[in-house]
Amino acid sequence: MVPLTVSLIARLRTAFPAVVAGVKDSSGDWPFTESLLQAHGDLIILIGDERHLAKGVRLGGQGAISGMANFLPGEVKLMAQEGRDDARVEGFVAELLKYPVTAAVKAMVARLSDDEMWLAVRPPLVSISTEGQEQLALAFDALFRSKAA
Repeated sequence: MVPLTVSLIARLRTAFPAVVAGVKDSSGDWPFTESLLQAHGDLIILIGDERHLAKGVRLGGQGAISGMANFLPGEVKLMAQEGRDDARVEGFVAELLKYPVTAAVKAMVARLSDDEMWLAVRPPLVSISTEGQEQLALAFDALFRSKAA
């Protein structure tokens, strides 16, 4: 949760060339992601925000560290390996971000695996409400379980 500037990454690479091999970018800020890929394309750049994953891969990103891969592995794999856009995944990220991300991902894993054990989070994290879980489920179903999906 600490932003690193492109110039700071350059300084870290200079100071620790044997240590800095890559960057996980979860900024959610496409202009930053784009500048990171342009300036440090020789590093392993992993995209953490699925809304930018496909276009990041097309610009040289090498994959993802993705919360949504826990419950949409096939869709995220195509985005990460082939740079395929998926408006459904990108749309669902917007729904997930209405809640604390870890709790929301766990709620979706719990729902799709039919195992409430996944709802548990460790302090200081807080689970999302039953209403929030239901809203996520409705959004998920609208995007991924409709006839058009």
